[in-house]
Amino acid sequence: VLLNNGRRRLWAILSSPSAVQLSDSPLTYDIRLVYHYPAYTGLREKVVESGDGTISALTGTEVEIAASTDAKVRKAFLKVAFGESLQEIPMQVESHVKVRGKLSVLREGSYQFSLVTEEGDRLQERRAHAIFALSDQPPKVELEEPKGDIELKDDKELKLHWHAKDDFGVSEVFLVVETPPTRTLLTPASQPQKDRQSTYLWSMATMNLQAGQETTFYLEAIDNDTATGPKKAVSSPRRLTIFSAKKFHQQVLEEQKAVLDLLIDWLGKDLLQPFPKQATSLALNALEPQRAIGLSIQEVQSRVLTLLEHLRADPLSKPELIRVFDNIHEHVRGALIKRQQKLEAVSVRTTDEGAFVALAEQQKADI
Repeated sequence: VLLNNGRRRLWAILSSPSAVQLSDSPLTYDIRLVYHYPAYTGLREKVVESGDGTISALTGTEVEIAASTDAKVRKAFLKVAFGESLQEIPMQVESHVKVRGKLSVLREGSYQFSLVTEEGDRLQERRAHAIFALSDQPPKVELEEPKGDIELKDDKELKLHWHAKDDFGVSEVFLVVETPPTRTLLTPASQPQKDRQSTYLWSMATMNLQAGQETTFYLEAIDNDTATGPKKAVSSPRRLTIFSAKKFHQQVLEEQKAVLDLLIDWLGKDLLQPFPKQATSLALNALEPQRAIGLSIQEVQSRVLTLLEHLRADPLSKPELIRVFDNIHEHVRGALIKRQQKLEAVSVRTTDEGAFVALAEQQKADI
């Protein structure tokens, strides 16, 4: 049997000296991997001793592979496959029983050891060792301030507070404006950092936008990946409107109308739901509508206060109009306090006719 096997082996070599014999058994042992990560990551080299040869590393990593062989060899190669791309990388042979080589992790793939023994046999492992390529993740950037859309006068500054992160380093952060198209670098020249945040004061005077015009802006962060190329991320956009006095005045006029409508609504409720002066069951049933009217008065007071604030900020609103709504606010505030006091008295003293008369008279006075 041994003689027949020897003859077959000899015939295979003589008929095709370059034929490769596939081995079901590993051709190497004590595989040692040394990972040299891309410089931009700042990672130290990593050594894996006596593993099965599986490579798992960031794309762009160079891996040194060293192993021992059972047979004495004079040549050795790494057969590397990345998809359709096949490479044969020569290895160094040391003392006929140790091999050493290196490969770069380009993407998912595999490799096999291929040996040429001292007898000239070409051997190759049938089983391949996997290569897992890990991706560098894109950065993240968030515009923390302002939280939403903003309206400013053209002589003001907008404070932007931003925060950017990356698994290895944020290289640059830009403020990007759509109209007019501009890109402003927010990060001074420095080493990339995994976590960067800062505040930028953005002058509206540099925007060349007219009153009432709008634009959209966002942040763009770029990482420091020099192996596969820098990756980008953008923040949620914000809308910026340049303050328009004319537009603001129109909004104030609409608020005035809304407040007057609420005052008329309050008047209508008081006219349609007069409170009885007698302490009867009918009067007690009227307490709930009176409480609802009280809530309406509270809303009127709140809306008048907001209107006054906007009137004072409106350069087109006249001072006498502000005084009018100041008086209205004082009337509403006084009416609300007295109405609440008398409503509370009726709720506590349900048989006190004087309390019922006081609430009815207060309602009449407010009208």
